[in-house]
Amino acid sequence: AQATSVSSALPEVYKLELAQLQDAMPADDLPSVHRLLEAELGPEWRSSVKLYDGPPLGSATIAQVHRARLRVVREGGRVEEVEGVVKVQHRHVERSLLIDIGASQIVALLASFAFPHLFQDMRVVVKDLSVLTRAELDFRIEAQSQATARELLAASELGGAVFVPEVFPALATRRVLGMEYVEGENIKEVRRRGASELEVTRIVTALVDAFSLTMHGEIFNCDPHPGNLLVETATGRLAVLDWGQARRLSPAERTAYTRLFMAVAMEDTLLMREACADLGAPQSDFAGPPDPMPNTMVGTLRFLLRDTKQAAQARGDFEQLEAILRQVKGGADADVQISGGVEEICRGALLPFTKTVNLLFEVASSLDVSLPLLQRLISSGYAALLAASPFDVAAELREQLHGPPRFVLAPPLPPAAPRPPPGSLAASAEASLL
Repeated sequence: AQATSVSSALPEVYKLELAQLQDAMPADDLPSVHRLLEAELGPEWRSSVKLYDGPPLGSATIAQVHRARLRVVREGGRVEEVEGVVKVQHRHVERSLLIDIGASQIVALLASFAFPHLFQDMRVVVKDLSVLTRAELDFRIEAQSQATARELLAASELGGAVFVPEVFPALATRRVLGMEYVEGENIKEVRRRGASELEVTRIVTALVDAFSLTMHGEIFNCDPHPGNLLVETATGRLAVLDWGQARRLSPAERTAYTRLFMAVAMEDTLLMREACADLGAPQSDFAGPPDPMPNTMVGTLRFLLRDTKQAAQARGDFEQLEAILRQVKGGADADVQISGGVEEICRGALLPFTKTVNLLFEVASSLDVSLPLLQRLISSGYAALLAASPFDVAAELREQLHGPPRFVLAPPLPPAAPRPPPGSLAASAEASLL
């Protein structure tokens, strides 16, 4: 629902209601927060955490965030008090999550009946999404993901434009997480306060470039909705918050994600099959009966990775897409009949991919920023793919430019056969052929 709150396919009134799930959900009372801090950090928790008075800075579906003074131990045992925040999990959130998953299964079933030209069975998507969401319930995993991403971005050329707040391991438990406080504003507020077109474009470009780097690296954030994107007041840098939904990639998966981007760019169904197989989502092979699914998947992913545009134009995209699909589905003379299958791009290892790129498109378009999304997202991955290749491109070029000739002369042709004497039978046969 948080992701849907920025969907250009929804009317504005629905998006405003769903946007409350990002940071305006009902918060637990302060005594409940104190009890949870004591249960997680021990009876002396106040020696490490001094909460500020007042309501939380924000309250989302899983947790609420309170500003605090945090006592942290640095390297060498040096103790320091810093401005920070404490993320505290809501009471009974695990039970509520199970109820939400059950309700989502019913909605998914209804969607399959209402939009058969798009979906066959969305319940499998809900199942995979529930696995991704359940991971958010252990803040220790989130702390590890956030620390890894912080190091990755800080060491990159984007470190001056995008960053991840510091986490404090001593204050990371299953239901509590202490981290650095960032003074800033929600990314959508930048547009509302009248920031220049140049500034907004700079921020959104930095966001997309950061995901171009991290989606081909060790880890990336799967939940870049506006509530998790903060623009730092003092520096203008973009802070990426909430690493509960994060995807860690093995070296093989990083390569597979890059090939998936390239397959979409080149509309190469064979390359997409290979990438999906490496991601654990194999498609049917050419030995079986004809399968239109790879073409459908490439087309759908290309739609998700279309260039970002102004919000009004983005809304028109969905209306046009649905009209085309309905026409193809219902046309008596149609050569191809479309019957669902869109959910295939939202299953298993493809789910974090599609969820993330769709959110990037929606955030950029909601801010009226036009960018070549696929081109920017594929750039880091292509360089990483070349670096990981056993074929040394640079060495090969040097060899061709400065090394010995890379060709072999063909052997001389054998001498031509003697021509038959004039008037002979062979000469007469040769003349008849000519």
